[in-house]
Amino acid sequence: MDKRKLSKLLSYVLRHKPEDIDIQVNKEGFTDLNTLIDKICEHKFSVTREEIEEVVRTNSKKRFTIKNNMIKANQGHSIPGIIAFDMTPQEPPNILYHGTTRERWQSGININGLKAMSRHHVHLSRDVDTAWEVGKRHKGEYPILLRIESGKMYSAGNKFYISENGVWLVDRVDLQYIIMEQW
Repeated sequence: MDKRKLSKLLSYVLRHKPEDIDIQVNKEGFTDLNTLIDKICEHKFSVTREEIEEVVRTNSKKRFTIKNNMIKANQGHSIPGIIAFDMTPQEPPNILYHGTTRERWQSGININGLKAMSRHHVHLSRDVDTAWEVGKRHKGEYPILLRIESGKMYSAGNKFYISENGVWLVDRVDLQYIIMEQW
């Protein structure tokens, strides 16, 4: 199976819809790797353990973790009850970034700030390049970069977490902490 398609499939079933291929994930988001492979193959996709391990190893965003013959997505879950990272709050850098689009900005971020929507948390990046890439992934929409005053948010009592792959997570970002960097 093509690596990009496999990565998208893994993201979909491990973050959002494990039931679509009849797998279950535990409260940390892990599922048995052998069961995952069997269920993917039962649903008419040919995949090997080696292909999955290669996607995990080479994914530039480090979206997945394999541990003790179990696999999970590191963050981005919309499955209720998943606690897929260390829940100990961490002090963030003073500035973090979020990539989005002008359309999304105009359809509510500019009024309500950033919300987790169907996910458990808002995802923030430490570096501009990663956030910019996230904003560009929405085809046909104009990407923008938002600078988040995370240090001020933390001082005001907001709790931040960091996922295993370095993505910063927070429940929401109020508009007062958002500065539009590029339009």
